[in-house]
Amino acid sequence: MYLYGWVENSYWQYLGGMKYFEHGLPIDPLTMTRRRKRIGDSGAEEPLKKTVETGLKMKAVNVSQLIRVNIDTTVQKKDIRLPADAQPYDHPREHLVKAAQIPGIPLHQHYNRKSKYLVHQQSCYAHARQMKRRGCTRKLKASLERVIRDIERKQPQPAEHRHSLLKTAKQIVAQERQDTNKVYSVHEPSVGCISKGKAHKSYEFGCKVSVAATSRGGWFVAAMVTHGSLYDGHTLKDVLSQVDRIAGNPTHAFIDMGYRGHGYGGNVQIHVSKRRQGPTPRSL
Repeated sequence: MYLYGWVENSYWQYLGGMKYFEHGLPIDPLTMTRRRKRIGDSGAEEPLKKTVETGLKMKAVNVSQLIRVNIDTTVQKKDIRLPADAQPYDHPREHLVKAAQIPGIPLHQHYNRKSKYLVHQQSCYAHARQMKRRGCTRKLKASLERVIRDIERKQPQPAEHRHSLLKTAKQIVAQERQDTNKVYSVHEPSVGCISKGKAHKSYEFGCKVSVAATSRGGWFVAAMVTHGSLYDGHTLKDVLSQVDRIAGNPTHAFIDMGYRGHGYGGNVQIHVSKRRQGPTPRSL
């Protein structure tokens, strides 16, 4: 949405420093993604480290501010379609059919028209709260299994891309409702279902991100992504190691009650916030 806004809005281009109105994007949208993959995790830490060093040289941040940090976790949401009852079986079938068209694999049946009708019918049942009518979901799952078997028969040694798609599709077919480490998206298999205890949003689909900032000044000194639904206390040691690499060794770290029982045995003094009752004491 924001990319198309750049092409359509002349004010954005003027504020962005463009001299003439451009009908295309200034850069490829995947440029930053490719760059992050090339530099890796260690290269991504360098800009944050240089920012802290520049702040110290300009005396915008003091060394005393870097010894106390606040650490918390959040969820980096991924751009995926929310998994419904029928869609997890229909999406991998669509990807497999498209991937089979490139080398010209003649599929016995692709189920495009039939699956579109079944997904619509299942949505109508779900809207009417008729959750026990699972016939459409079973048919979509059977269609996915037939496409998988058809591709494996006609191409026993598929290419790397189709091999990963087949592996993901097989995992989706085999997984059950109560399983852990489930696959929720075909193009992002590492996406996890994370619960942060929010009242308005019980579950979020993405990756857990640990962030550390100085208690005074609010300077970011660490940002790290962890895949899977990990307990917050298990990420504390790695975050403090990243803070040590970027801004030096802190002496005090302040965390919330979600980190209780972290078991950290390092040199940093950990302060866990406590639940207070009654009015907040007035500062002198």
